[in-house]
Amino acid sequence: MTDLNEIKKILQEHTKILKNIEKTIQSTGQPGKIKEDRKRKNRSSKVSSGLKGSILELKKESFFKTPKELKEIRASLEAKAAFYPRTSYPRQLLDLIKEKELRRLKEKNKWKYVNNG
Repeated sequence: MTDLNEIKKILQEHTKILKNIEKTIQSTGQPGKIKEDRKRKNRSSKVSSGLKGSILELKKESFFKTPKELKEIRASLEAKAAFYPRTSYPRQLLDLIKEKELRRLKEKNKWKYVNNG
């Protein structure tokens, strides 16, 4: 008898799960659509922190109106008491370039970073 009760409980749980899935499909017309929308919302509302966030703050302050070398970016952040390892900058700057927040130019064999647009 105990096995039969356990099976009934499992079936009830599965029935609840299936009803939730059906509601999701009916409300969006597509399975998984709600999850994708939530992911997009989270990404767009997410505020970057750390080095990337600090660089984006410089961008908001129009720091990148003119092309800046890595050492200028680093000096500006250090002046604001934002200290990060030297090796962290290239990766974060490349990410911002890929996200089309910044672009880079090569002048006299050195990369310079500027607003995209």
